[in-house]
Amino acid sequence: MSTNISKKKREDLLAKIKEIRNFIAAAPRDKNTDNLLSIVLILPPYMVAVFSA
Repeated sequence: MSTNISKKKREDLLAKIKEIRNFIAAAPRDKNTDNLLSIVLILPPYMVAVFSA
């Protein structure tokens, strides 16, 4: 099953993920921020692979 979204929507989504990643990176570091960063860091390649099909 593939999900097609427009290039603009994909770029907007990737930009929002980047904003979230920067926000989390600026927060005081602890186990929770490390876990969140690890999740957010893997999202962009996954999103590109899934939504560009």
